[in-house]
Amino acid sequence: MLKTSLIEILRSFDKNEIKRFEEFILSPYFNKKSNVIKLFRIIKKHAPDFNDESLKRETLWKILFPGKNFNYGVMKNLIFDLQKLMSMFLGYEGIRKKDYLSRLNFLEELSEKNLDQQFEKNVKTYSDILDNKKLNDTYFFEYTKLEGLKYNHHIIKNAHQIVEYQYLENFEKYLLLDFLRQYFILNINMVSYKKDFKKSGTGFKDIEINIEALFQSFMKIKFETEDENFHQNIILMHYYGFKITVTSEPIYYFELKKLLDKYSERLDMVEQYNIYNLLTGFCVYRSLEGDSSFYTEEFELYKIILEKEAFCYYKDGFMNRLTYYNIARAGIKLKEFEWTIDFLNKYKPRLPEPFREQTFLFTYAFVEFGRKEFIKALEILSGLSHYEVRDKPREKMLYLMLYYELSYVEQFFSFVDSCRHFAKNDKLLSDHYKKKFLNFVNCVFNLSKIKFNINISGNDDVILLLKKSVTDNDISHKNWLEKKIIEIENKAIP
Repeated sequence: MLKTSLIEILRSFDKNEIKRFEEFILSPYFNKKSNVIKLFRIIKKHAPDFNDESLKRETLWKILFPGKNFNYGVMKNLIFDLQKLMSMFLGYEGIRKKDYLSRLNFLEELSEKNLDQQFEKNVKTYSDILDNKKLNDTYFFEYTKLEGLKYNHHIIKNAHQIVEYQYLENFEKYLLLDFLRQYFILNINMVSYKKDFKKSGTGFKDIEINIEALFQSFMKIKFETEDENFHQNIILMHYYGFKITVTSEPIYYFELKKLLDKYSERLDMVEQYNIYNLLTGFCVYRSLEGDSSFYTEEFELYKIILEKEAFCYYKDGFMNRLTYYNIARAGIKLKEFEWTIDFLNKYKPRLPEPFREQTFLFTYAFVEFGRKEFIKALEILSGLSHYEVRDKPREKMLYLMLYYELSYVEQFFSFVDSCRHFAKNDKLLSDHYKKKFLNFVNCVFNLSKIKFNINISGNDDVILLLKKSVTDNDISHKNWLEKKIIEIENKAIP
C-alpha cells in the first residue's frame, strides 16, 4: 500500500476539503500536469480510509499507463508533485481561514508597487476592521504588522520626520502590547495546565523581572482614545493573570475578574474561555488550600460561565468533561443538589458523544455521595466501565470513601491494596497527581484503622499526624478528610 504523508493528510480531510483540493489541482495556475490530476482521481476513490490494497505504486501505474512497463522514477515524481500541491493547498487553506494574513500581504504588495492611494485607502479600511474586532490571539499582532507596514511605507516615501516618528512610536507600542500579552498567555496557560499556582509556570526569573519593568513602563504611556484605553486594560487583565500564577494572591483574581466583567463582550470566545479557565482554576486551588471563602466564589463564577457559554471555544461547542465534573463538584460542595442535577441533565448533550453517558453517570455518583445516598452512589459506580485515564483515580477514591462511610471493612482494606498497586503500575498518571492520590489513600487508610478499631493504642498521636498530613500535603478530597477527622475526634470525647 502507498505510504506517504499525502495519504496521511488525505485521511484527515472531510468531503468538502477533498473537493476543494481537487478544484485546486485542476487550476492551471497551480498545476499543468494532467497525469497528476489523474493520479489524484484514482486515489480519491479510496476515501475516507485510503487503506485499500489497490493503493500500491504498481497498481496505480497500471491504471495511469495501461500497457507500459512500471517506471519507479516517473511514479515517484508524480507522487512528489501531488504532495507538493498538497503542501501549497494547505498553505492557501490556512490563509483562507486567517483572512488577516491576506489583508497584510495585500497591503505589502500595494506598498511595493508604489500604489500609494490604494495603500492608504486599504490601510484605513483595515484599521476600521481592527477597531471593531473582538480581541483574539492575533489582535495585537495585526496592529503591530499594520503599524510596521505604515512605518516602512512612509520611510520609503520620505515622509515628514514627525509623521515618521509617530508611526514608529505606534509600531513600538503595539509590538510591546503583543509581546506582553503573548508572554502572559504562555505563562497563564502553563500554570493552568499544571494546576500549580505556587510557582511561576516558566521559571524564567530574569525574563519575569524584565517583564515587570516593561509593564511598569507601559503603564506610564498616555492613552487618549477609548480603543487605546481598552488596549491598556486588556494588558492589565493579562498582567493580573500573570500575577495570579506567580503570587497566588487573591487580590489579582478579583482585579482580573472586575476587568473581565467590564470587557468580556469585546473578547472572542477563545479569549473568554482562557481567562475564565484561569479564574476557575485559581478558585479550585484556593478551595483545595482550605480557603472556604472561594467555595461560593467558584460556584457563582461557573454560573456566569454557563450564562455566557464561556466553557468552550466556539458557539454550540462541546463542554470539556473535566469542566462538567468541576461545575458539579462546586454545586455538591455547597449542597446545591437540585441545581447540580438540573445542570447535569441540561448540559449532558453538550458532552462529547463517546463518553457522554459515562461522564453523566460518573458525575451523578458524586451527587449521590454528596447527598449521603451511599448505596445509590455505589450502584451507579459498580455499573460503569472507565476509559478516560483521569476517571480511574477519581473512581478509586470514591470507592474508598463509600466503603469507609458504609463501614464495608473487608472491601475497604482490599481496595486500599488495589489503589496502591494502581498508583505503582499506572504509567499515564503524572507524578504530581499520583502523589495527591497516594496521600489520600494513606490518610484514609490511617483514619479507617481508628474507625474500625484496628489501631488499639496511640489514636491521639495518629490523629495529630493525620491533621498535619492533610494540612501540609497536596492531597485529594482534603475537605472530606478534615470532616472525617473531626467526626473521630468528637466521637472520642466522653
